[in-house]
Amino acid sequence: MIKTVVCWATKSNMTWFLTFVCVGLLAPVAMGQTAPIAPPNNVDQCLACHGPMGKPDDTSIPIIGGQYAEYLENALLAYRDGLRTGERAEIMSNFLQGLQLDEASIKELARFFSSLRPRR
Repeated sequence: MIKTVVCWATKSNMTWFLTFVCVGLLAPVAMGQTAPIAPPNNVDQCLACHGPMGKPDDTSIPIIGGQYAEYLENALLAYRDGLRTGERAEIMSNFLQGLQLDEASIKELARFFSSLRPRR
């Protein structure tokens, strides 16, 4: 009798364990999230200010990790073209003009930062 209970408990625990593992692996997909994509070549310059995972230590710098890719792409294009104004617009505009990124590179950066999920 004791042996049967121990085996049942072990199987039950294994079932729960496997359930939690499967839910943990599938939860990001079910929530529309994906794993981070490979970082583009020019990402280091962005990470220098925006921090690892797109979340800077300096609270005056925006968190860009996990932001919508379309938003980031439009913001970067506007900064690059000098169309965006605001507190740090001049810094970003000068930075992006210096990098001379084409639209494909900007799209790649936006997709990369969008795929990140920094801890808040």
